[in-house]
Amino acid sequence: MSVSSSTDSRRPKKSDRLNMPPTSEEFPRDFFSGVAGPTTATSSAPVTNTAWAPMTWALLLVVCGALFLDALDTSMVSVALL
Repeated sequence: MSVSSSTDSRRPKKSDRLNMPPTSEEFPRDFFSGVAGPTTATSSAPVTNTAWAPMTWALLLVVCGALFLDALDTSMVSVALL
């Protein structure tokens, strides 16, 4: 005679769980709300500095340059293959 635990008898089969939405144990509440921290604001001061830092501009320039070089390489290879 086999003994099964009480949690196994209450748990649905795996095939049944594929069609069920995730439970709160599987995904915390903050995952669904998109909030990483507390939902209330700790400060009511408006944001005044919206300018990008020079490091951010440099990163944007590098990413755009890499994208441009990738597109240029792809077009040169496609022309060479024709």
